[in-house]
Amino acid sequence: SRVAHESSHTPATPEETCMRPELLFVLAFALYSLAIWSHWTTREFSNGIIAVFALGLTADILATSWCFGLADGFSWSLHAMLGIVAVAIMGIHFSWALLARTQGGRFESYFLHCSRPAWVLWIASCLSGIPLTHA
Repeated sequence: SRVAHESSHTPATPEETCMRPELLFVLAFALYSLAIWSHWTTREFSNGIIAVFALGLTADILATSWCFGLADGFSWSLHAMLGIVAVAIMGIHFSWALLARTQGGRFESYFLHCSRPAWVLWIASCLSGIPLTHA
C-alpha cells in the first residue's frame, strides 16, 4: 500500500478508493432488477422505470468496459461471451422499452415476453465471472 504524502500527486488506484467494476455490476443488477420487476408488476412504462433501466444499462456498459481494460482486451472465455451477449440483449431490451413507451403494441409485448429471460441471462453472465474475481 502506498503511503500518502502531501507532496505526492499520484492519483489513488481503484483498489485504494474501493471503486471496482464489481460495484458497478452490483449497481447494474439492482437497477435492472428494479426496472424489470417494476414493469412486470405494474405493466406500465413510467418515465421512472425507463430512467432506472437506462442507468442500469449505463452502469453495465461502464463495468464491462472497465473489465476489458483490466484484462488488457478481449478473451474468448465463456464469461466474456456471455457478458457481451448479455449487454447486447439488455441494449435491445432497453430500446424495446423506449419504443413500448412511445409506440406500445408489439414492442410492449416483446419487452414483457423477454424481460425475465433477459434478466436471467444477465445474472448468469455476472455469476460466471465470480470464479474469475477470486482467481
